[in-house]
Amino acid sequence: MLAAEYMEVLNINDSRSAFLSPSSDGVKQARLKRVVNGECELKFILPRTSEKWAYIDGLHKIRVNGHIFWIVGTEEERDQQGRLLSNVQCEEIWVKDLGAKRANYLTVEILSSTAENALTTLLAGTGWSIGLVTVGTDLHDLETEKGTCLSNLKKVQELWGGILDFNSAEKKVNLFADADFGQNRGVQFRYGKNLKSISRKIDYNVITRLFPFGKDDLDISSVNEEHLYIDNFQYTTEVWEDNWVNQDYDDPAELKAKAIEYLDTISRPRANYAGEVDDLSSLTGYEVESFEYGDWITIFDPDIAPTGILNRIYQYEYDVFQPWDADVEFGDPQETLADILAGHQVAAEVVNNVVVKNPTLQNLFKGFVNTFTTLINSANGKLRWENGVLEAIEVDGSGNETGQRVRLTPGGLGISEDFGQTYVTAVTGQGILGDKVIANSAYVLRILTGGISIQDGLSDDQIAGAGTWNAAATIAANSVQKGVPYNSVSITPLDGILAALANGNYTRLSGLGLKHQIVLSATLASPGMTDSATTATLTSDVLLPAPFSLQIDNEIMIVRTKSGTSLSDILRGQSGSTATSHNAETPILLIKDYHFLTEISRVSTVGGGSHTSSPWWDESDVLSQVPIITIQLPEDFKEKIFKISVEPRMSDANMNYMFDGFTFAGSGSAYWQLRKVICEVVGTPDFVNATFQIKAYAQFRRGTSVTTTSYEGCSGIDVTYTVTA
Repeated sequence: MLAAEYMEVLNINDSRSAFLSPSSDGVKQARLKRVVNGECELKFILPRTSEKWAYIDGLHKIRVNGHIFWIVGTEEERDQQGRLLSNVQCEEIWVKDLGAKRANYLTVEILSSTAENALTTLLAGTGWSIGLVTVGTDLHDLETEKGTCLSNLKKVQELWGGILDFNSAEKKVNLFADADFGQNRGVQFRYGKNLKSISRKIDYNVITRLFPFGKDDLDISSVNEEHLYIDNFQYTTEVWEDNWVNQDYDDPAELKAKAIEYLDTISRPRANYAGEVDDLSSLTGYEVESFEYGDWITIFDPDIAPTGILNRIYQYEYDVFQPWDADVEFGDPQETLADILAGHQVAAEVVNNVVVKNPTLQNLFKGFVNTFTTLINSANGKLRWENGVLEAIEVDGSGNETGQRVRLTPGGLGISEDFGQTYVTAVTGQGILGDKVIANSAYVLRILTGGISIQDGLSDDQIAGAGTWNAAATIAANSVQKGVPYNSVSITPLDGILAALANGNYTRLSGLGLKHQIVLSATLASPGMTDSATTATLTSDVLLPAPFSLQIDNEIMIVRTKSGTSLSDILRGQSGSTATSHNAETPILLIKDYHFLTEISRVSTVGGGSHTSSPWWDESDVLSQVPIITIQLPEDFKEKIFKISVEPRMSDANMNYMFDGFTFAGSGSAYWQLRKVICEVVGTPDFVNATFQIKAYAQFRRGTSVTTTSYEGCSGIDVTYTVTA
């Protein structure tokens, strides 16, 4: 690593504002740290008397050795000579650029995708682009909610594996297969040569049997000979167990493969080496000693590693002005407290996602606690120790045994109501036996038989579970309210949600089922007619005249189509549903079915102007003439996530300015050129209120000859927008 001559201070637009160096500014301890699949940081000390403090704030960046960092904080201190110094902390720009940006949509759903496609989708619109991806073409699903772009990139690395690498100079994101990252350059760290100190930590916390669980308590029994666990006895034949939960996996084969990879690491002791080294590569004749983070190096120490140990550098920290002063860590990364807490957090999220706390249930549980406390504290009895068995025996007011007793033996704990003949409640190494389990919350990996029953202790069961839950679900109760009482509610794939009345008839509470054939009762009417001319039942193969109005479930949907358009074309939003006439208030197409909401409509931006003061107007000048417009969507779109596409629709007047190659053409003394057409959605839509903004205009110029511009102008244009929720 070559020594840097200086660091550059950049403003928010990446223009250079100043230089920083030890000789001119007193910069010292400028240390850059990189961690594989982790952070990239820069810290340095700058005297408080330096005039360069004018540039040390959150709107400036530092560029050095091919990395660009945002300044994220400062910390003042006074040294032993009385000088006031400040430690400046910086993070590589991808942390803020991608970590402070949300994903394109609040919900990310990338299904059956390669890593390359997932990265391309996530980086769209961020200013960053995809670099090298070498992890292969395995297909996975990425589904997240309310995550940042960076958190979703981390999810990609977890799902597809490999090493996530950021190139801040080119704003590119790489995902390397493990074998493609770093090199073995033959570099050796030897104590007494370039290895000044070394320490070793060994983690003997070994797991040999792992129980993996995925999304919705998915297990691996279906692909693992009915076993819930996998074993790895590479270090010992002792059985030491642990659970591993990863909600990213919904395929048992993928879950098993990832679990095998994870168990291969934790089933053996993990060694971590940390050393203070001299990077000799900056010295003449030692160029071959260069190394980078991620490289493989061999460590020699007469006591700790006498035969040499080949390991990867996973953390590399050095002084950018004195790169020979370096600290490295290699081997197996040590699990930090944050890692441990994160692992427990995953398990906690599983419980919180499945068990929703309910105040009513909490109060009910408190009632049980109070009742049981009274029963236990008010009991009278005696203790008896006989032949290694301890019994607590209840007696009544006369001193007679009631039959209630608790027995504790090396085999377990039992509670009996019949003088110890049977135990209605028992705790042994095989499990817990009891007629009832009462808890405020419970996390159960599998319910083998029967179902779930919840009682309030005063009346009948409130929830009675079916023994087989992968069948069609039925919820039965005294009444299910939707304006009128129903006997039962059922969910079926074809008919959706049905409510049964006392007379045996059904009322549909939802839209059609996912597999139901589309049959729509519609009313056809010609323009200007107040009464329906024809009534018919339309299916996807019926051709529709143009224009017509479509009435479904008492909702009028105005549809204007070309003659011969089929209903299936309309439902899919095909090009056949283009309007032959329009205005800004009437939608061309508004379809509301059980799959999605779609609105296709045409609007116009209004305004225009011309001038001769300069060759071209800036956009701010154009927008003062043709303002941005706000679109209000119908009530059905409020509080829904929707996607928008916009398309310019050029009028005849606009088209007069358009010529091949955008060059002047014309006749006589009038020459016209359409310079550009802008049509795009501005900013982020307001999903709560269902509004968004459109910027749309055309710029043109006119001249008296091929080379002379008399004036330029701008005007509003027609826009077709499509919204899908």
